[in-house]
Amino acid sequence: MRSAAPVLSRRVRRRTETKDKLFEAAISLLAERPYEQVTIEMITERADVGKGTFFNYFENKEAVIVYFFESQFERAEEAIGYGSHPATWDQIVQIIHMLAERDSHSKLFVRTLMALCLTNEQVRAAKKKLDETGSELGVRLVSGAQASGAIRADVPADRLADCIIGVYLGTLFDWANSPAETGLHEELDFRFALLREGLRGETR
Repeated sequence: MRSAAPVLSRRVRRRTETKDKLFEAAISLLAERPYEQVTIEMITERADVGKGTFFNYFENKEAVIVYFFESQFERAEEAIGYGSHPATWDQIVQIIHMLAERDSHSKLFVRTLMALCLTNEQVRAAKKKLDETGSELGVRLVSGAQASGAIRADVPADRLADCIIGVYLGTLFDWANSPAETGLHEELDFRFALLREGLRGETR
């Protein structure tokens, strides 16, 4: 008699694979064309699944964006971890670059995210939750870096975390709305190098 566990495991794995296919198909389409022009049928065609399959995993297109935010949080949490070694500044910047990887492929996709965060209640609620949980992770990361002496400790960790997140979001906004060809990662490196130095300047 076959064990039920392997069968269940395969079923769960197939469901996960199908959801990931739908998600990646939706994200790739949103990187190519405006949100209003992307249909459920287009997503399922690109994912090579039946149209009705979409609704087994996502309530609507907005739910795909919510899932994007959730997956970004999970990636950040995994990267930060709960290890005993305090973070360095370079590790903080590396995590930011990791989170920016999906964003860096399409300015249109970033502008779509920004617009939905301002106009769509479902997406706004998900973004608010992401901000809250992201701030908690940021404070954990910054506190560790402060404890190791990697960054200044005379400013509360939550204020520094907000500053770091603000620089990232500001850079993302400027990059997505700029006609310049500068890459997102290059712009992040430039701005975080300035932040690392504390914007010190020479008095004349």
